[in-house]
Amino acid sequence: MKKQHLNVVIQLMIWLALFILQIILLPSWGKFPTIFDDISFYRTIIPEDILIFCIFYLNYLVLVPNLLGKQRKGLYIISSVLIFCLFLFFPVVLDFFFGIKYHGRFGNPKIINHWLGFVGIIILGISLGMRSVQEWLRAEQRNREMEYRRTLTELRSLKTQINPHFLFNTLNTIYALSLKNSENTSTAILRLSTMMRYVLSDAKSDFVPLEKEIEYIEQYIELQKLRSTDKRELDVCIKCDYTTAQIAPHLLIPFIENAFKYGVSNHETSPISLYLFVEEDRLLFEMHNKKFKSEPVGVSGEGIGIANTTRRLQLLYPKRHKLKIEEKDNSYNVHLEIKLKGEQYPLEPTLGNE
Repeated sequence: MKKQHLNVVIQLMIWLALFILQIILLPSWGKFPTIFDDISFYRTIIPEDILIFCIFYLNYLVLVPNLLGKQRKGLYIISSVLIFCLFLFFPVVLDFFFGIKYHGRFGNPKIINHWLGFVGIIILGISLGMRSVQEWLRAEQRNREMEYRRTLTELRSLKTQINPHFLFNTLNTIYALSLKNSENTSTAILRLSTMMRYVLSDAKSDFVPLEKEIEYIEQYIELQKLRSTDKRELDVCIKCDYTTAQIAPHLLIPFIENAFKYGVSNHETSPISLYLFVEEDRLLFEMHNKKFKSEPVGVSGEGIGIANTTRRLQLLYPKRHKLKIEEKDNSYNVHLEIKLKGEQYPLEPTLGNE
């Protein structure tokens, strides 16, 4: 609605400026009230401005959207020709219908006014151009809205897939502890409840404070440590300059989940290295682990994992992230850089007011 009001105000100012300019150009300019006795004022300016005003908005509001916009080009061409003739023979029309003798700017033409014919072409062109640009902008706005909604739907779909995936993997960990009658089972359940509070409250937002997301990652790592194995060698280094930076929730956890799921063996040494550095608006994340299971790491049994995260990065941080995944027969390495600050997606759409 604000854009609509602004458009109206701009048009009114243009018409007012045009009218004032025409008065200034009169020979009697500055001689009040003589200026209103000038024959040019009543027999040139007033009739011309009324004609121009009416034809402009006739073309802008009626002909272009209802004829040209609906592919009725033949009727539009005929209408334009008739309007051109109206301008061309305006002195005759003015005299015949209203009894007003048109004074004219360049003499007093009796039948044809070539100057007004030229003005008619200009008015038709300007009104056509303005309406066409306006329709194009509206179409672009609609396309952006449709693209936004498609992206938002996809993001939310990807996000809803992550939560059950995380819960399933975590419950597997607790189940393994319970089979061993481990004293850590109750501790694991307590950590899970803490993590679920984050998942069900803060993580519902499109973006969360970076500090909370890192706390969630640390909780997950501590939970995995309870499922101890002598063969696992865990190296975790997290250095963060906590600012007001925000990050999409659950963006890093799939890489960590896959490392613990596919990179741990009960028979071989299982080194897992996690490095997370945040300085100002730059996040650097690295994950290195061996690979013991034959399934592709990026496509787990649940069909989510890395493919899901890769797509979220593309949608949330376009041109603001670098992801490099190096997968070999017996190792898996992830290098991710994200510029946290910038235009965040998704934003609430700003609907174009037409």
